[in-house]
Amino acid sequence: MTTHANTAVQPDPKRWKALFLLSFASFLVIMDASIIQIALPSIQEVLGYTQESLQWVMSAFLLIFGGSYY
Repeated sequence: MTTHANTAVQPDPKRWKALFLLSFASFLVIMDASIIQIALPSIQEVLGYTQESLQWVMSAFLLIFGGSYY
């Protein structure tokens, strides 16, 4: 009969760096979407867009952003 020594598996110390990187990337995505939302009234005022046109602006942004993500 073989017995194993009492060895505890130590977590990888790099996990905190990975967590920070993933959290920061998520933060940037949220900030990017927020900036577009904040800019929409200015876009409407300067370019004279209607509410329907602003929806197209947001949709185009999301398609380009989502397409460049992968």
